[in-house]
Amino acid sequence: MVATIIQFFIGYLWYSKILFGKYFLKAIGKSEDELEMTPVNIIGPILIAFVEFLLYALLLDLFVSFDLSMSFLISIIAWAGFIATTNLYAVFFEERNLTLYLLNVGYQLVGLLIGALIIGLWK
Repeated sequence: MVATIIQFFIGYLWYSKILFGKYFLKAIGKSEDELEMTPVNIIGPILIAFVEFLLYALLLDLFVSFDLSMSFLISIIAWAGFIATTNLYAVFFEERNLTLYLLNVGYQLVGLLIGALIIGLWK
């Protein structure tokens, strides 16, 4: 649950003016005024992060023993093998913006590494 909450706040910072919000808005072709904050926009990412870290913790449990470096290694392999690659299809076949792809998969990598840190230390 801790990793879920932290992932949500990382996303808030990542896509805000503080970090990459300006590039995100340009990549999706919208202004800040055009974005709507609805309950779905808040609850959805929280549920997704919860499921993501629940499954990540279950994946780590498959290993008899692991340390923090193993937790990071598994998260990088999972990110490269499943997140970075599958999201790249949208760039090629849906002609999605490369900047948006890099912002989104970069956020996923940072969030997954921080989640790996939390779960790795918690065990």
